[in-house]
Amino acid sequence: MKGALGKVTLAGILVVLFGGLIAFAWTRLGSEAQEKGPSERVVTVERHDIVVKETIQGTLEAANQVEIKAKVGGQLEKLYVQEGDRVEPGDLLAQIETTELRQALRRAEASLAIAQAEYERVKAGDPASRRIATEAELKTARQQLRTAEENLKRLEELHQKGYVTDQELDQARDQVVAAKERVRSLEAAYEEQKKGALETELKVARANLKRAQIEYQIAQENLQNATIRSPVAGKVLAVMLDPGDTVVPAIGGREGQPIMVIGNTDQIVVKGKIGERLVGKVRPGMPVKFSFTFLPEDQRIDGVIRKVSSFGQANQQGVVEFEIEMEVTGKLDQPRLGSYAKAEVITDRAEQVLAVPVQAIQTNDGGSYVIRLGPDGSREEVPVKTGISDGKFVEIREGLREGDRVVIPMMGEEETTRSRRTRRITVIGR
Repeated sequence: MKGALGKVTLAGILVVLFGGLIAFAWTRLGSEAQEKGPSERVVTVERHDIVVKETIQGTLEAANQVEIKAKVGGQLEKLYVQEGDRVEPGDLLAQIETTELRQALRRAEASLAIAQAEYERVKAGDPASRRIATEAELKTARQQLRTAEENLKRLEELHQKGYVTDQELDQARDQVVAAKERVRSLEAAYEEQKKGALETELKVARANLKRAQIEYQIAQENLQNATIRSPVAGKVLAVMLDPGDTVVPAIGGREGQPIMVIGNTDQIVVKGKIGERLVGKVRPGMPVKFSFTFLPEDQRIDGVIRKVSSFGQANQQGVVEFEIEMEVTGKLDQPRLGSYAKAEVITDRAEQVLAVPVQAIQTNDGGSYVIRLGPDGSREEVPVKTGISDGKFVEIREGLREGDRVVIPMMGEEETTRSRRTRRITVIGR
């Protein structure tokens, strides 16, 4: 009996001790949870180096890269260079077929001779012969107008079927317009001549001569422009057309089709666009680090910002963008021109400043604040003045001291409070 009683007493003591240990452990955990919260962590205000970096996207290009476009249309007759060739300003690049251009020059030359002779005749003052000559010219001009109109009608039908280019159709329309103007001019001259208006006749002849001179000059320039020469020194980066292809000229507001691209590969640049937020933070001379899609992901190449445009233009989404040009100053073997590039630029930095993780900063109507933890576990909302941030840490300029402890909430404050209120401590063995 006595032995049994001893066993019961011993068992009771063990139960009480075990319960006490459980209660102590739970109370300890509850105290720590009260301090930190079940869904939050506490960090110490320390000093950090904060570096703010921005990324600029762009395209890798050769410096002074230009698209070679023709000023006249026609069939590409010959190419004198190929991709990879080096050229100097004035070097021959390509030749456009000139048969039609030479014919146009001869017609302009003949019209100029006629206008010159007419002007001299009117100036000499022979009214009768002038009227006879004008009447003959008017008859010829009307016939030429009819021929031009018939030719235009025929070309319009062929154009609808795809047998005639836009350029040929435009030339036919220009011929009709010129023929109509010629008829109107001669009709006016003929009427004035019948009235004996020598002065007016002389003005008309002078205007016709001036127009003939301009048309002759244009015909000469068109023939010269059929020979394509390099405007810059550099390397032929790409050739877009082959002999026999039709060249679309860059005239009349049309962009035209490039024949080739030439650039200075001794200097490689990255051209891109930046928004209004970044344009005030970067300036020429700032260093950058490039990464390219054709290089290993962790490889970086040195560079520097060369130009930042001061004129912004809205894109299709209405966002204003500014052009930026950055030079590749580091060694870049076999650059893949036209490829995608990213540039990383440091826009701000602060060394050994007080900082906390960005998650510690909270806001209300009064501004930014943090929850500071006192030595006794008490909590206090402390207003702070922040500085720069690198996305991980934010500079604290006012409100905290080094060594302060702040709370980083990991869930809503309401849920944290509710979690505290529902916590229970159970003591076993009593």
